Amino acid sequence: MPFHLCSKNSHCLFAPPAPVIDPWPIHSGLGYRGAEYKPTDGDYAYYEAARTRLLLTERGQVALRSGGLIARIASDVVSVDRALLGPGDRVVEQGVCFRPRHAAVAFWDDKLTEDEENLICGVYYVATGTLALTSHKFYL
Repeated sequence: MPFHLCSKNSHCLFAPPAPVIDPWPIHSGLGYRGAEYKPTDGDYAYYEAARTRLLLTERGQVALRSGGLIARIASDVVSVDRALLGPGDRVVEQGVCFRPRHAAVAFWDDKLTEDEENLICGVYYVATGTLALTSHKFYL
């Protein structure tokens, strides 16, 4: 079950604008593979290492608070004590804002990016051989 540890801050109105999403991101999850790609044991070892590197940063705390499959994967690396440390220093830039109705303040918590979620879940993209189409694959 996801939960939030929020920090009190200014109104949500001061949140930075959402970034423009590149329709062909270079790095997403574990990246892109050609149409004939077949995963190997080495690829899986790379996934585990990349996932662990991410989870050992403060983003691992966010993953554990995310709930569901992502939290389950993160629980192998991140302790509950670390997850309870609260939002990181860049919460206003990378987080989510909660503002109670008619409140003069806003509350912020960290949120994983889609790329971080994809990396934790082992997602990689495989070309289908058809222009502009890819298939989502994952290691789990």
